[in-house]
Amino acid sequence: MATNKTKAAEKPATKKTQTKADIENELKSTQEALKEAMSLIKELKEQANAVPQVVVQQKNPKTSKIKCINLAHNPLNVSTEPNGQGRTYTFSEYGQVQFIKYDDLLDIISSYPNTMQSGMVYIADKDFCEEQGLYDDVQIVYTKDIMDELVYLRTDKDVDLLCGMNKNLLESTIMEIARLYHNGESMEANKLATIKKNLGYDIVKMSEDLNVLDKAEAEEE
Repeated sequence: MATNKTKAAEKPATKKTQTKADIENELKSTQEALKEAMSLIKELKEQANAVPQVVVQQKNPKTSKIKCINLAHNPLNVSTEPNGQGRTYTFSEYGQVQFIKYDDLLDIISSYPNTMQSGMVYIADKDFCEEQGLYDDVQIVYTKDIMDELVYLRTDKDVDLLCGMNKNLLESTIMEIARLYHNGESMEANKLATIKKNLGYDIVKMSEDLNVLDKAEAEEE
């Protein structure tokens, strides 16, 4: 007959008792982890709200091209060297635009100072003009918008603008006024008289001369 043996009960593992130092270390680790998490969240928020930096590429004047407009009512040539040498830029008619390289324009101003100072070629770049002091001694800068209106002599201001013009630009503009008058454009007699008195140009007489020229050309044909 088998003898009953009482199994010895397995003794459970004894749970290690945490000391005060252990608890403080765990708390410290938890606080550090929480601090790192909060720091990461703050960084992510700052990145989300940050305004992206826009890098503005500065224009290199040496490689830029500058808009220039012919204000003379006739063909006009300018070049990078005196007497038509070097690189030539041709304006075939009034209002034509040429985009001229920065360095070339500097050479043109040096080679043709009277033409450029006269305003016959309008440089449509304020920064360039200020940098070069191009119009420092000029009371009125003549733009294409001004010239488009001026030739019709519709206001007294137009006559005043003529009186302030450089001779080279003035002669070209007077010829255009005479052509318009010759072609039937209505102009006030008092304005024409003022131009004749103050500037010495007789628009009516110039128009009559154009009429004679037209008849002569017609007879040759």
